[in-house]
Amino acid sequence: MKKLFVIFFIALLAQPAIAESGKACNKSEKLIKKLDLQEDQIEAVQQIMSEQKEKRLNLFQGSRDSVKEQMESLHSETKQKLGSVLNEEQMEKFDALHAERMEKRQQRWEKRKERFNEISKTVES
Repeated sequence: MKKLFVIFFIALLAQPAIAESGKACNKSEKLIKKLDLQEDQIEAVQQIMSEQKEKRLNLFQGSRDSVKEQMESLHSETKQKLGSVLNEEQMEKFDALHAERMEKRQQRWEKRKERFNEISKTVES
């Protein structure tokens, strides 16, 4: 029974990662459209986002101890690089999009926690 519970829990956690894998490649295209980037900005933003993605993936190859701090550092670095490419209005839009994405992520996490708690109660009884 515990093995089944562990397998179900792992599947539950992996579900968003699988669902979002197709979305990840469209992130820079969405930014280009939503931020109304100029031609010279498009290549620079794509390069910055590509570098950020590679660094982010490398974070999860090592120890998980300081991942949160490293992710925050990476976000600050990316934001600073984007700030040198984007104008003030575009940066404000970027910040608003980021805040919206973080809020949605938090809501998904809360729903997962609720489902996990419901499943835990069912398995325990």
